[in-house]
Amino acid sequence: MTTENAHKPGRWWVCPAAGLTHAALTYAAGPTLGWWWLALVSAVPLMWAAANAHRPWWRAWLLTTIGVLPLWLAWEWWVLDVSELGMVPLAAIVSLLVSAYVPLVAWLRHRLPRVPWMVLAASAWTGVEFGRGEVFMDGYAWGFAAHPLIDAPLLAAPAAWGGFYLVSLLVALLAAAMVGAGARPARGAAARAGVCAAVLGLCAAAWWTGRQATAGEVVGVAAVQTNLPQDNKLDWTLEDEVRDMARFETLTRQAAAGGPVLIAWPETMMPGLSLEPDAVRVLAGLEWKLADGSALPGDEFALRLVALQRELGVPMLVGEEARVGTRVERAADGGLRVPCDRHYNSVYLVSGGRIGAARYDKVRLTPFGETMPYIRAWPWLQQQMLDLGAGGMTFDLSEGSELTVFEVTRGGVTLRAVTPVCFESTEASLCRRMVFDRGERRADLIVNVTNDGWFGGSRVARIQHLQMARWRSLETGTPALRAANTGVSAVIDRRGRVIASGVDGTPGAMGQDGVLSAEIELPRGATAYASLGDAAGWGSLGVLGVLVATGLVKGRVSNSTGRGRRADKR
Repeated sequence: MTTENAHKPGRWWVCPAAGLTHAALTYAAGPTLGWWWLALVSAVPLMWAAANAHRPWWRAWLLTTIGVLPLWLAWEWWVLDVSELGMVPLAAIVSLLVSAYVPLVAWLRHRLPRVPWMVLAASAWTGVEFGRGEVFMDGYAWGFAAHPLIDAPLLAAPAAWGGFYLVSLLVALLAAAMVGAGARPARGAAARAGVCAAVLGLCAAAWWTGRQATAGEVVGVAAVQTNLPQDNKLDWTLEDEVRDMARFETLTRQAAAGGPVLIAWPETMMPGLSLEPDAVRVLAGLEWKLADGSALPGDEFALRLVALQRELGVPMLVGEEARVGTRVERAADGGLRVPCDRHYNSVYLVSGGRIGAARYDKVRLTPFGETMPYIRAWPWLQQQMLDLGAGGMTFDLSEGSELTVFEVTRGGVTLRAVTPVCFESTEASLCRRMVFDRGERRADLIVNVTNDGWFGGSRVARIQHLQMARWRSLETGTPALRAANTGVSAVIDRRGRVIASGVDGTPGAMGQDGVLSAEIELPRGATAYASLGDAAGWGSLGVLGVLVATGLVKGRVSNSTGRGRRADKR
């Protein structure tokens, strides 16, 4: 199924054209146009290039990357607001990882010509995606070709059995069948038809099973969508905090009017230094000076939050930094400073008129946003790179270790909530471990608190982040409440469907504050994914590893045989 001499002089454009076509299809399938059906064929150009590429393999890789790069430059431009020097390298690295598929499959076909095309092409596709999303550089599971299929319930349904990577594998099988049919229509037609029928049958069975699953009690939930313009509150002054706290209180009272069981605030949007009880006690002995000369008690914001919750009687999950080992020290200039031993990106439950002792600390820090993979082992080097590429930022957050489950009770209803923070909603395996323990359900609701102010003016990035949260609900069969600074806040049902978004009265609203309220059905039982996990992803990566190892061994044997024959001739 190859086109011989595809890369002879005059055909250099094959790989960049394939990369650019893949980029265009993936972009159109995504949030910009929403043509999700193009996700079914977005892998076809790269598979075609892999089927037709010839040595040198590095040239195929480089030329494909040139075609793919515009997609990631268009998607990742928001990084400029965070790191002017980091945006292009990030886009280039992801493009190289995506494009590596072409020379890898071409090399494997050259070394292992007897391996069935569909097995090779599909397992390599999902193996490369899984490697990028879960293994390499702590994982960057962003912008996968099949992500838009969350809007196609029939095609997305198998995620409840084998996770997103099973859907990726099934779509790759369909794409490989298309490439095979285009190259040799007659040869292998029966096998291709059988594979396509099996894929569609599996999708239909998973969809039907999902529809038959019973749901539990119906409860109301609400999210406060803040709209702080700063990325991660870098420029939040004390005066800003006072103003914004008053606004958040007003919005929370509006949210409580609907009688929800739970209200959520976004990631780190709580004014003040911390809600950690020990830190609040330390702050109680201090005063904050405003520009007009007036003063606020050091624990002002924590006291106001507790008073608000006591007034409303609705449990609240609030994103805020946890400062452990907080203390007061005299600075060199005679003023006071309030350092701490460790601090975390955390979520607190405020209920019964008090801040709960239990908290969730973010377990997986965002690569390049909160930590530098591998480089973090050398803090000095990490800080030097930060100073160079993102002046003013400091990666000093600690990683959490406990997957906390919050028990929320109101009006005779008790639900168990877990709280993945921001980028953690892209981590399928982490969210699975949050919701299930050895296949047994430990949580009824996913509350994703996030600060999508990082995305600046990018509408696409916000919707992509929401898409990934929807996959986590479908995989685990668990509804989700998403509280997002700057939007998009959302309520997602157990089948990954958005039942409400933005703020009440303005679906999908971004760049404005407000309240989002909706009712959800609590889940019963567990999905197959609870037990199977990402077997499709690990399996694909394992098959790819075996194929590569076999290709390397065969190459050594061939080289040895060739040297032996040359010696005999001499």
